[in-house]
Amino acid sequence: MPPTLPSSSQIPNPDPVASADAYANPQVNPHADPQALGHSNLNPSSSNLTSSNLTSPSLEGSAHPNLGVQSIAGHPSPLSSHPTPLTPTPLSPPQSIAEHPSPTPLSATPLSPTPHSPNPWGSHTPSPVPPFHPKSKPHGFLDVPIPPLYPESDGKPMAENTVQYAWIIRLVTNLRVLLKDQTAFVAGDLLWYPVEVDRPPAPAQAPDAMVVLGRPAGDRRSYKQWEEDNIPPQVVFEIVSPSNTAQEFLAKQDFYDRHGVLEMFFYDPDSQQFWGLVRGDRQQPFQPITNLHLPWTSPILGVQFALGVDGLELFYPNGERFKDPGEFIQERDQFAQERDRAFAKLRELGIDPETL
Repeated sequence: MPPTLPSSSQIPNPDPVASADAYANPQVNPHADPQALGHSNLNPSSSNLTSSNLTSPSLEGSAHPNLGVQSIAGHPSPLSSHPTPLTPTPLSPPQSIAEHPSPTPLSATPLSPTPHSPNPWGSHTPSPVPPFHPKSKPHGFLDVPIPPLYPESDGKPMAENTVQYAWIIRLVTNLRVLLKDQTAFVAGDLLWYPVEVDRPPAPAQAPDAMVVLGRPAGDRRSYKQWEEDNIPPQVVFEIVSPSNTAQEFLAKQDFYDRHGVLEMFFYDPDSQQFWGLVRGDRQQPFQPITNLHLPWTSPILGVQFALGVDGLELFYPNGERFKDPGEFIQERDQFAQERDRAFAKLRELGIDPETL
């Protein structure tokens, strides 16, 4: 037999705050009859408020159809006779972008052009982009240096010690004296670029001394072969330094071979080792020259290579030894002194040397 539900007049007016607590905690109903729930001693001031009196009844039951909470088994909620469904307040849909009022546009005040700025920020006319040049940086880029296509230095010192330096100066000075009556270009430690390229790095070598027959003497920042009637150096010299390796000289020999050198000579002042590779033209194979072949004469230059007590020695075609630059200065000063003495003798004889 189902239990008898109280009438609506017997149900007290629920306290809204307590009702909200009941919704949040359905196990305890503040409006339920304490006697009906089996709790006769729920008065907080009662001394009989013990843990045994607070034991909750069975919470097994069915879900309340209106409140969404479980009713205590055997004790229906007194609010079930007055169902008050909870109707959520509908949220207003978000306004579309079109319903929002358009913001007031900001008016930008154009900047006045200044004398040093022909294209102010307020102008819509783009600045002209200058044409690209290999030595210039692109418009608008950071100030990053662009490497030259044909550098004038390989970043290496001309010589590592005074012995190597003296040999380079001796070779260049005497070769210029030897070829002063010919059309020939002689240089020391100058970068030679055999082929023209579109982008770096360009293949190059800087022989310690080189001879280019058929090209006039003069100053050059580098020897660009395509600007010199495509004439490569015919003779190159390399003085070995302590830091050089065998791999470096193999690479040099291959470079000189591929780009048309006819005679290449290598000398190590410390060990007095000399070797060379010579050929008559580019189609012929190289013939080696070593210390065992000395004395030996270059077919192109007519210079004789010989091994003396102090190491390698070179001689002019007339047999005169290659001199140090200081010796040329001494000879020049000695010649000037002898000339002055001769002029003095002529003046003593009443002859004006300027009329001769």
